[in-house]
Amino acid sequence: MPLERLSVADSYEIAEFLNRIWHAAYGASGCPSFTPQYLAWLYGGPEAQQTIILGERRQEKIVALKAFLARELVISGQAYRGILNTHLAVDPALPLADRVAFAQASTLAPWQPENFGREIDVAFALFESGKPIIGPTERMLSAQGIQITSGAFTQSIIALQPSETAARRATIEDVPAIVDFRRSVKCDVKAELSPAHLAHHWFDAPDGEVFVVEESGRISGAVALYRLETIKAGRSATIAVCEGLLMETAEVGCALLSAAAEYQRRIKAKGIVCENVTYLSPDLQRACRIIPTARKMQLSIMSKNHLSIGTAWMVDVK
Repeated sequence: MPLERLSVADSYEIAEFLNRIWHAAYGASGCPSFTPQYLAWLYGGPEAQQTIILGERRQEKIVALKAFLARELVISGQAYRGILNTHLAVDPALPLADRVAFAQASTLAPWQPENFGREIDVAFALFESGKPIIGPTERMLSAQGIQITSGAFTQSIIALQPSETAARRATIEDVPAIVDFRRSVKCDVKAELSPAHLAHHWFDAPDGEVFVVEESGRISGAVALYRLETIKAGRSATIAVCEGLLMETAEVGCALLSAAAEYQRRIKAKGIVCENVTYLSPDLQRACRIIPTARKMQLSIMSKNHLSIGTAWMVDVK
C-alpha cells in the first residue's frame, strides 16, 4: 500500500475515520471520541512540521492511518531524538494482505529518514496491556535490528484530599518557571518540552486549564488539564485528563488536585484521570489520594540499542 502524507488540515476527515474504526474496535471497553479540534491541537503547535501522519486513501476516503509525534526523550540522563507512535487504525474491510502491508510499512517508516527528513534514535508507544500487537511488531522490528524494551503501569483516578494551600490559574508568563520545574524532576524516562512546546500542549488544549501553586515567589507545583470525550459500551462521557502533575510536597499536590476538581465540575466531567504518574513517588501518590485503577497500560520503547528504562516515566499518553 502506498503511504500518503496527511496533515493537520485533514483533521476533520481523520477524526471521522478514527471514530468509526476505534469505536467499533475498542468502544466496548472505552476509548476517545475524537474531535477535529482535539486532533488539530495534538498534531499542531511548534512541533507541527515534525508531526508525521501517514495514511492510505481508497476512493478518496481514508482507510488506514498512523501518526507520529516528535518528542525528545531523556533516558537515564542521555538525550535521544524520538517520536511517539499513536492513532493506528486500519479499516477491517480491507483485504488481510493490505492490512498487514500497511502495519508493516507504517511500523518501519520512522526508521527510514526519507519519511521524516531526519534520523531518530528511539520511538515509543503507550497502549493498553494485552493488545495483540506487541508480538508481531517485535518480530518485525527485530528483523531490522531494533529492540523493544517495555514496562507496565496503571492509570489512576483522584479521591480528593483537603488542602490549606491554594492554587491559582496559570498564565503564559508562568511557562519558563514550569519548564524549569519540570526539568528538575528526577525520573528514568522524560519527554523534554521546550517553552514553546509546553505552552502549546499545556495552554492551548481545547477547553483546558493550567493551575500552579506559588510559594514565597516561586512555583512549587503545576497541573495541566484538558477535556476528553469518550465512549464506553455505547455511552458517551466527558473526562478531565491530567496531562501533567508536578509537586514538591503532598500539600501542594492536594491544592492542585482541588483546583482540578473545580475544573472537573466546570466542564461537567465524570471524573479526573491521571494517565501516568509513575514519576511521582508512592508516598506522594498515597498522600494525594491518587488511586490506581484496573486499567493496565504498557510503555514500549524501540531503539537500535538496548535501553534500561526503569519504572519512573514522564511521558504523555496520547
